[in-house]
Amino acid sequence: MQETPLISVIIPCYNGEQYIEKTLQHIINQTFTNWECIVVDDGSSDNSKEIITAFENLDNRIIYYYQDNQGLSGSRNSGTKISKGKYIYYLDADDLIDKNTLQNFVNLIPHNTDIIFGKTALTDGHNKNIIGYLEHFLPVNHKLSNTNYKLIPMVLNDKISCVAHNRLYKKTFITKHNLAFKDRLLHEDELWFFETLINCQSIILSDQTTYYYNTGNQNSITNNFSIKNTKAYLDILDTIYQKYYLNAESTEAKNVTNLYLNYFKMTIITHCYFNTPNQDKEDVNTLITNAFKAVKLPEASYNNLSNSLKQLHQNFKTVLPLGLDKTLNYLRWYKSKSLKKIIKRQLILIQAKMA
Repeated sequence: MQETPLISVIIPCYNGEQYIEKTLQHIINQTFTNWECIVVDDGSSDNSKEIITAFENLDNRIIYYYQDNQGLSGSRNSGTKISKGKYIYYLDADDLIDKNTLQNFVNLIPHNTDIIFGKTALTDGHNKNIIGYLEHFLPVNHKLSNTNYKLIPMVLNDKISCVAHNRLYKKTFITKHNLAFKDRLLHEDELWFFETLINCQSIILSDQTTYYYNTGNQNSITNNFSIKNTKAYLDILDTIYQKYYLNAESTEAKNVTNLYLNYFKMTIITHCYFNTPNQDKEDVNTLITNAFKAVKLPEASYNNLSNSLKQLHQNFKTVLPLGLDKTLNYLRWYKSKSLKKIIKRQLILIQAKMA
């Protein structure tokens, strides 16, 4: 008989009084019951503590842990360190999960992968009013191997979102590779995404909706963009370059890291440069240009990329010397063209299911 694993759900909470009660109720309502939920109070000054400890008194599977403010990275790391589970699941305090979420993950555990990806629904608030999905088009419920580091090109082709939540991580995988969220780093998920994918042996994607991502929280870091956000992205770019590209142990690892760095430069232009207020555009232009020059990359091998994505990477390197404005215009044109293809692909999938 298969052992029932303990899952550690880790929730960072900073001044989350308006969300945390509902989120914890969704944990308690799980159909799978062998879990612990560690809520890391990251120095809240509101009533978060009172709400969490009330749940702790109600259910001993809820664990309240207080720390002076260390940010989202520090909160997740603290929760991981004190966790007792065989598996780790990160949940943000302002998001919700389905009542069958943990059971759906447990159903896929026999595939013996390092990471199980859930399917994330986008909502218009702290609710289950679905307005879209973070789609993935890779084969679901099927083990995907990372032989020759092929997962990174695979997820770039598939446009899987760079998030840490709604994934079940084998704890031995995290400890074996000394993985941790970089301290005090904004957009820490972007670095975590790369580090987990390049180090894992295999992943599996669920076809079940397991997470409800709140897009309506106006206090979220993704809804408040400034120069410090760009600096965080450039920090991630430099970290991947210094730690993984320059110290790559094989030709395959070096090439895949090269490919990801090139992709990440595109992300910086389309996300950071595009969202920068006009009064800061010149300063950000200088920051990005200097950082890109420091990350010196030869031409990568594009063997595992789709033809369209291969063309994008090649054209990006051609356009980039013309300046960030022209590069942004090219990337926006490509994105609109690519979006039409994705919509067409979704319609084909829907028609196939109806047939």
